[in-house]
Amino acid sequence: MYFFLRTLIFCASDSFETAANPITKYQEEVMKRYILLYTISIKATMHKIKHDLMREIVVAICSLVIFSLFFYIFEDFLNVEVKQISLKMRNSFGLWLSWIGCILIAIMLGRKLKFEKDGEQSFIKFAKFLGESPSTLNSFWKLRILSVSLLLFIPTLSIAHFYLYPFGSINLLLTLAVMTLLAFIVFKISKTEETLALNKKNLLTSGNLPAIKSMTHWRLGLMVKRNRLTQICLLTSIAFCALVSLSAIKNAPLFVAILAAFMAGTLLITALSFQLAEDLKYSWVEKNLGVSHEAYIMTLSKVARILGATVGSLCGLSWLIPAVLSQTINFSIIQESIKIGLMVLTPTLLFPHLAFQIDARKPVVQIIAALIVSLFICTAIFVHWLSLLLIPIAIYYMEQSQHGHFYRS
Repeated sequence: MYFFLRTLIFCASDSFETAANPITKYQEEVMKRYILLYTISIKATMHKIKHDLMREIVVAICSLVIFSLFFYIFEDFLNVEVKQISLKMRNSFGLWLSWIGCILIAIMLGRKLKFEKDGEQSFIKFAKFLGESPSTLNSFWKLRILSVSLLLFIPTLSIAHFYLYPFGSINLLLTLAVMTLLAFIVFKISKTEETLALNKKNLLTSGNLPAIKSMTHWRLGLMVKRNRLTQICLLTSIAFCALVSLSAIKNAPLFVAILAAFMAGTLLITALSFQLAEDLKYSWVEKNLGVSHEAYIMTLSKVARILGATVGSLCGLSWLIPAVLSQTINFSIIQESIKIGLMVLTPTLLFPHLAFQIDARKPVVQIIAALIVSLFICTAIFVHWLSLLLIPIAIYYMEQSQHGHFYRS
């Protein structure tokens, strides 16, 4: 009996060890596989940079110079000009700008993760096609989420904390939680190009439109009805018109309304940048149809003028109507309303002639470049009306420097 019990215990313990070892080896194999997948994805990105190294270096240097210049100007405006007026106003500006930046980064993260998860050309779809196990792909996906989130969240929160508004520990955790939640919501509601259900209603209702008008209506339809990012930017720009109206009602200084209108114009060129990058993925269609560089720029200019004039008029009227209602309207108020409208219209007028200067396929580069040029010219217009002459001069020289670049993009 004793011998039988010892034999039974020995067999049971041996069976437990043999059952546990395969699980441990399987987990080790999964860990090796998803780390290998992550290494391959990094190497793939580095190879893309390596084989187009000179262009990437030029783009990186130009982007860094433009961003540094913009950051210096904005930091001087916020911490010197606004701070002299009111420290409370400076902190309010810093807080709102921090939140706007964090929201945009969270939206960007959600969109990027959605593409990497469900996009037809994503690395996960490629690995699944090669036969990787679901557990390996899930582990790789979790590691990818963590790395991309840290890569976007840490610089954003650092800049916001040290230069815009110093968050406390609780506020920092709250901001991080809100950004994570927003990114998750965007990830869930976003749809990739392959899964996006097409709108049943045609974007073009007439087949007898001229070529330029057809291209203009088509792109406006895409921005308003199809492209989620441009829809968000357009709606947010209209929200800044409400901020202009609020500043008029509260008798805030004029530069508050000017800044709100300029932000609305910046959001319009952001929408145009996203749409341009999307268009260039399929530009081979228009190139094969014989669309010239001049025709494409003319189309982009018409779209930009329509958006700029619409939102610019809303911002100008948002400043003018409260004065009319309060019966304090005068010629100075009318001039201020026109300047506020020009703060929106000027960036959109300049953008089509900046679009192909550096790299039209990279929206962030486009936004920063257009923002810097627009900031200088809008500041000059705010100071004196004669600065309006800078707009046609800048357009002429910018168009000369990017002539024919549509076919090189």
